[in-house]
Amino acid sequence: MKRFLFLLWCFVFLQAAKANGWSVETSESVFGYLGTKVTLPCTIKHPISNYKDSITVIWRKEPIMEGTIIFQCLTTYSTDTNGSHCVNQAGDTQEIGRYMLAGNPWQDDLSLLINNLTYNDRSKYFCRFQLTRTEDAFEGKTGTELLIKGNTNTVLSN
Repeated sequence: MKRFLFLLWCFVFLQAAKANGWSVETSESVFGYLGTKVTLPCTIKHPISNYKDSITVIWRKEPIMEGTIIFQCLTTYSTDTNGSHCVNQAGDTQEIGRYMLAGNPWQDDLSLLINNLTYNDRSKYFCRFQLTRTEDAFEGKTGTELLIKGNTNTVLSN
C-alpha cells in the first residue's frame, strides 16, 4: 500500500511538473544488437530561460525513481566546450566506460550511449535531470525499453 501511494504521489507530481514546463521525452523502445553500441534518446525541457549553471544527468534502470543508477554526471556551462563532456560518476568501476553521455545537455539532449551490449542490458531505462537546486529536477515517467537482438536476430526482452 505504501508503494502504491508513493507511486501515485510521483505520478501526480510529475503531471504537475509537466504542466509547469518540465518534461522528459524518450523513445518507448530501442533495439540494440549484442556486442554493439546503442543510444537511448532523451530530450528535456524546463521553464528556466537562459540557464547557465550546472546540470546533473542521471540514467537509471527500472523501477522508476528507485532503480539502480548506471550513469550520473555533472556538467557545467562553458563557452569553451560544447557541453557534452560529462564523465560517469556512478556505478561499478568496471562498467563506467560502457555508459557515456551522447547528447549535449546545453542543447536539451541527455541521450545515453551504451557500449558493448550484453543480454543483461535488457531493461527499462529512465532519464533524469537536475539543475542546481534539488527541487529543480525531473525524471521521465515512461522510460525506454531496451530490447536486445542476438546473433540469430531474435529479440530478447523481459
